[in-house]
Amino acid sequence: MRFPKQFVTNGALARAKLAGGDLRVIVVLIALAGEDSIVSGVTQTDIADQAGLSRKSTRVALERLSSQRLVTFESGRGKAANYRVLPEYFTPNPPPKLAPTRAIRVPTYAQVNGTPEGANSGDNLAPLKVPTPRRDQQEQLRQEDELFEQAWKSWPKKDAKKVAREVFSRAAKRRSAKDLAHDIERFGQAYALSVTEIHFVPGLAPWLRQERWNDDLPIPRLHAPKPRSRDDENMALVARLAAQDQQHARDCEEGNHDLLPDNTCKHCDVRPWQLELPVGSNF
Repeated sequence: MRFPKQFVTNGALARAKLAGGDLRVIVVLIALAGEDSIVSGVTQTDIADQAGLSRKSTRVALERLSSQRLVTFESGRGKAANYRVLPEYFTPNPPPKLAPTRAIRVPTYAQVNGTPEGANSGDNLAPLKVPTPRRDQQEQLRQEDELFEQAWKSWPKKDAKKVAREVFSRAAKRRSAKDLAHDIERFGQAYALSVTEIHFVPGLAPWLRQERWNDDLPIPRLHAPKPRSRDDENMALVARLAAQDQQHARDCEEGNHDLLPDNTCKHCDVRPWQLELPVGSNF
């Protein structure tokens, strides 16, 4: 049975060596006791019914418990009475139960590394500070936060920073966080200098998930071909055709004619269909 919290100890029951009806009766009274350890307005018949005893056995048990100062009669009216249970072992404000603590001995320098030169084994040496795994983990997280924040500044697309931080932490388990941060800075600067529009720049979280630090760097804008307008393209075409005509003219001058099946030069001789005929001609 679990005793109510207002009873500091149930050692009195063990010392009294209760058994049989006495034990049943006091267990019932303890279960019925209020915060002040008083059972109010119960009859011996009520106690007998809950204890599974006859009224005579219940009365005898109450007398024996009263003689051992485990139960005292407070007051009553008619057949109902008030009882106080374990009066000597009750406190209105029980002290909190503290968990047992175990002292941890930290090894000294001499116990770990032996006695240094010039020191005796009986000297009081300072205890060795052994870092705990929790402290190491906190330091690792702090370093990861610093590296990620520095790398995040270089990434052009500021999207889902919290998710990217989580993916960065998972990726740092397979690769050092310092190398990851360095690659993020390299690719972030390359994306910023490339001709790619910002909506074509991948988010940092998917970039890390796909391990794209092994991809080729985007081409910087300084080395990319400059976009040309339609007028520029037309002028370039005219210049290219003019250069071809000049090349053919030089070939003809040097005797390198481009002969057709009729043994005429394609560039030097005028074709009949190229002649401008007068208006009204029958040809």
